[in-house]
Amino acid sequence: MTLDEFQNALSDLGQSIEDTPSALVQIGERIVSQMRVRVPVDTGALQRSISYAVTGDSLEFSMLYYGAFQNYGVKGLAGPLTNPVPFGVNPQPLRPPFYAFRDRSFGISPQPFYDYEEITNLVLEAIENNLEQ
Repeated sequence: MTLDEFQNALSDLGQSIEDTPSALVQIGERIVSQMRVRVPVDTGALQRSISYAVTGDSLEFSMLYYGAFQNYGVKGLAGPLTNPVPFGVNPQPLRPPFYAFRDRSFGISPQPFYDYEEITNLVLEAIENNLEQ
């Protein structure tokens, strides 16, 4: 590779990195749309609250505080089964890896509408695809 070819490759890489926020916006819109379709709806407040924000080169999803409890479930003293909460999901359980009530017999069964690992992989794929272009 000549010096000129190397400089051109570096230029192209810089352009790809600058385009990363637009790739994050596209994947953020896609993931939010999927979550809104999958979320259990009672009043619609949780569904309406699902959003994303791109700040620099980071993508953050947000929703009403109880969205994670709906998604993973909350153990009661008598059950039901719940799903483990991965590291990185907010809020984190007080007694990992499950959300749990301390003094209620019955909990909340999980109604999964998003998968943290799947979202992470989709975002990584979008960034990789953007850098390859």
